[in-house]
This record gives sequence, structure tokens and C-alpha cells, in this order.
Amino acid sequence: MFRMIRSKLREEIVFLVSLLLAMTTSFLVKPEFGDIDWHVVGSLFNLMAAVIGLERVRMLDTIAVRLVRRFSDERRVTLAMVLLTGLLATAVTNDVALISLVPLMLLIARKSNFDPMRAVILQTLAANIGSALTPMGNPQNLFLFSHYKLTPSALFLAALPFVASGMLVLSAATLLLIPTRPITFKIGMTREIGRIRTLLYLLLFAAGVAAVFRWIPVWTASLAVTGTLMMLDRPLFRKMDAFLLLTFICFFIAIGNLSRMPVVTELAGNLLSTERGTYLAGLLLSQGISNVPAALLLAPFTEHWRAVLLGVNIGGMGTLVASMASLISYRLYARHHHGSSYLKEFHAVNAILLMLFGLVFLFTFAA
Repeated sequence: MFRMIRSKLREEIVFLVSLLLAMTTSFLVKPEFGDIDWHVVGSLFNLMAAVIGLERVRMLDTIAVRLVRRFSDERRVTLAMVLLTGLLATAVTNDVALISLVPLMLLIARKSNFDPMRAVILQTLAANIGSALTPMGNPQNLFLFSHYKLTPSALFLAALPFVASGMLVLSAATLLLIPTRPITFKIGMTREIGRIRTLLYLLLFAAGVAAVFRWIPVWTASLAVTGTLMMLDRPLFRKMDAFLLLTFICFFIAIGNLSRMPVVTELAGNLLSTERGTYLAGLLLSQGISNVPAALLLAPFTEHWRAVLLGVNIGGMGTLVASMASLISYRLYARHHHGSSYLKEFHAVNAILLMLFGLVFLFTFAA
């Protein structure tokens, strides 16, 4: 039993890092329960459950078959999924886009016998880039949109150059990195599951998305998901990634602790006297504490909203924790593939794009 636990923890490096950060920072400042964003955690639980359910009723198989029939080689399938992920992220947040579409990419790869590592990395970048375009695309945009009382057009126009150029670069990277190898999608025989259950999982997914937009309380959606699964599909709970939820909770605690450290807030205030300094602060802070808390830390100290907006959104590239949505892709991929290889390539590609876009947009701000 102890060996099984130790072996599992070795696979959960990101969780162990987040736990260590939460524990270490909690010795320095008193942690607060309110630092945990239960709306995000609950939304993640709801959408994970719905997507796993849709996979179990073979709905994702059906979508995958249609996609592969239309795009019959690995490069074109990947390009379609990358563009679709970026588009979806503008409407339903980068987290939801990845939770919805990364499992589909993994399913296509598993049934077609190829490694989707690069495809998932490109999808992750597409979600983080595409989500910068709208207020609802990611949590930091929602916060900045409200904090600075921006109009939708102001935010859209500020982010458009980055999003448009970013998606063009990703499209080119897909053509460069993904081979044109023909793929054959094979689905093994499985028992048929009725349309009623499929409809229920679709309704649960809709409830999860509605909770993300706060059209309904997240606890209402969570109760609906939990109750439905308890009655219809209890084994599904075992397929859910509890470590991903725990990782998010630990990061929220660590980030909340850091935000109450005087040295952190004092440093932020000293760096924000110019647009360029504000932009660089958003870019660099995001690498260590992720872009959502970076936005929360910087915004109260500066009126340079465009610099904060682009700094934290471009800063979503780089390290795995620069955008917490990136953790979702990593965990989904690492369930069935070698996580260390993914991390090496993820950081290599992200470092290149971070330097490229970081430098290009640096010169759009006054020194």
C-alpha cells in the first residue's frame, strides 16, 4: 500500500510542488480559507465529470470520427483542433476549452496510434492566447475588465494584435512540427449506452458552463453533477483526477499567502511607474505565481491597464504555472503518457514564444 502511494506521488510532481509552496508560505503568513476560489474548483469538478461522462457514452468518439473523416492526416487534424481550441477559449474560458477539447485530441490519438504531445502543447497555447480576446475568456480578463471599468471594445482592440499574431504563429508551428502522416481512426466494440444518458451528460456539461458564467451558482451545478452520478454512474468518480483539484487548491493557498507578504506588494508598487515596467512586471510575475494572481497584485498599484492586460496574458506562456489552465492539459496528457517528456517540450516551446511575443510587445509601450 505504501509503495503504491509513493509510486503515485512520484507521478504527481506538480501537486507535490504546489503542496510544498502552500505549506512553506503558510509558515510565513497566516493562510486564509477565503483564498481558495471554490468557484474555479467547483467548475473544474463539474466539467471534468461531464466530459468523462460524454467520453463514456462514446459521444467524443462520434465527434472524433467525423473530424478524422474530414481531416485525414495528423497535421490537418491537429491544426483544426488548435484553431477550434483558440476559438472556443474566447467564449467559454481557457480552462473549459482545454477540459472539453484536450480529451478529444487524446482520444483521436489513442484510437489512431500516435503521440499527441505536441498537439496538446499547441492546444494549450491556443487556449491561453485565444482567451485574451474577450472579458470572459479567462479570470484575469474578467477581473481587469471590472477593475478598470473597461468597455468590451477597448479590451478587444487592446488584445487583438497579440491574439491574431499568436494564432498565426501557432498555425505555422503546427505546419512545421506536426507530420502529414495519414491516420486511421479505429473504435473498438463497446456496449451501447442509451440516448437518455447521453442527454443527461450534455445537460450536466451545460450546467457546468452556466456555472462558469455565473448564470447559476456553482454549488447548484455541483449538486446536480454529484446527484446524477450517484444515481447513474458511481464508477465515474474513480476516473476523475482528484490530484488536479488538490493542485489548484494548494496553488490558491500559496498565491493568497504571497499576496499578503509586504515585500511582494512593495516590490510591485516600485515597478509600476511606467507602462514598460508594468508590462514587464506582469510578464515576470506570471511565471512564478501565474497570471491571475499577478493581475490581482498589479492592478491596484497602476492605471496602465493595457500594460497589465498584455503583460499577464502574454505571461501566460512560459512556465507550467504561468497559466493555471496549462495544468489541466498537463494532467490530462500525463494520465496516459510520459509526463517528463511533455514538460521538457512544453517549456522549450513556451520559452521561445514568450521571448518572441514578450520582446515584440515590449516596444509598444513607453519606457
